[in-house]
Amino acid sequence: MSKFTKSIRNFFRKKFSYSIVNEIVLNAIGIFVLKVSQVFLSILLALVLGRKVGPSGLGAYSFAISTVGIAIIIAVVGLPQIVIRETAIYVSQKKWNLLKGLLNWSQVLVLIISIVLSVFIFIIIIIFGKRDNILHTALLICLISLPPIAQLRIRQSFLQGLNRMILGLLPETLLQPSITIIFVIILSILYQERLTPLKSIWAHNFAVTICYIIVFAILYYLIPRPVHKCNAVCNINDWIHSSIPLLFVQSMHVLNNRLDIVMIGFFLNADAVGVYTAANRATQFIAFGLIATSFALRPKVANAHANGDREFIQKSLTSSARVGLLIAIPIIISFVIFGKYILLLFGHGFEKGYRCLMILSIAQLVNNGAGCVAMILTSCRYERQTAFGILMGAISNIILNFLLIPIWGIEGAAVASGVSMIVWNIVLFKIVRSRLGMTPGPIRRT
Repeated sequence: MSKFTKSIRNFFRKKFSYSIVNEIVLNAIGIFVLKVSQVFLSILLALVLGRKVGPSGLGAYSFAISTVGIAIIIAVVGLPQIVIRETAIYVSQKKWNLLKGLLNWSQVLVLIISIVLSVFIFIIIIIFGKRDNILHTALLICLISLPPIAQLRIRQSFLQGLNRMILGLLPETLLQPSITIIFVIILSILYQERLTPLKSIWAHNFAVTICYIIVFAILYYLIPRPVHKCNAVCNINDWIHSSIPLLFVQSMHVLNNRLDIVMIGFFLNADAVGVYTAANRATQFIAFGLIATSFALRPKVANAHANGDREFIQKSLTSSARVGLLIAIPIIISFVIFGKYILLLFGHGFEKGYRCLMILSIAQLVNNGAGCVAMILTSCRYERQTAFGILMGAISNIILNFLLIPIWGIEGAAVASGVSMIVWNIVLFKIVRSRLGMTPGPIRRT
């Protein structure tokens, strides 16, 4: 074991529960590295686009990616978390026929829905969109990536359910953004001209295709051998019963994360989307610890709930909040002091997003302090209650975006997103207290 890993392990042993460390520290470190790489690469891509095409070009790219991101959640119909949870259970209980049935059924269903949804959005844009609108043109091109990304999400979920966390996240977090950046640079060199957002979206589509092929091969190799030989058995009623609430949870969660960008494009213009995107991307650094811990804990919490291990779940709640705050606070302080200079790295004009950066940072601080409340609830089969909490945040997000963007512009979108994040965290906090009888947050009541 390297000195770095030993020092990390010793630090967490001093600050957090010994048993939690033994369960999650290695996965958490690996996931943390991948998430850091993903955010770094996404910011690097935004920096390249910001400097090459300015705020309007970055805005067109972000609008297209965000809109397709919302469509993807509809296409996967809440299945990724079901796949992670059920795969972990089926493997532990050696129910290979159910695992094969889930594998086949989920992929076919998602493929059909994603294709139908792509055609529907395409027709809407052709009928009601403007041909000279760069936002609409960018979205048309980006729609090509919707079916393969939806399939990619399902296959990655199977890998995570097989306790292959790093492999399950590697294509989405590292390979896809890296390949996109490489092809954006290649296109810029080949065409010997100013890079356009449309070329960058084609690079994105190509990167998605490569990642899909890689994940297909990895899953085929790692799936347990008995699955290939047994007959598939489908428990469709139970899967749908659990996936529908999770569809609402994931839809509302993505709306909370992406609706602001889409609605800025609707109310304002590509320039405003670009400036806001730069500030929004920067705040992704704040959630590093919480995201890494959530991914590492998810299958463990599902197994703990199945085995009635309430102590592990409580320790997971406390530790996730502590890790989140430990990483978030120094980043927020650096944003307060150097925020304008950080935004200027994207290019001239992006410093106008400083107030958005501050507003979103405050909301992220609350989010980290609450811990992994949504993941804990869904892993413990409280999907409907989680859906209600996220729905409250999404409703406030939609209403506030409609009200505040026309008045305050991108600052109004930041306020709407920040308030909605705080709202759903408070609601889920109370649900954890009432349903599980546990205390979220960094301070555990004895």
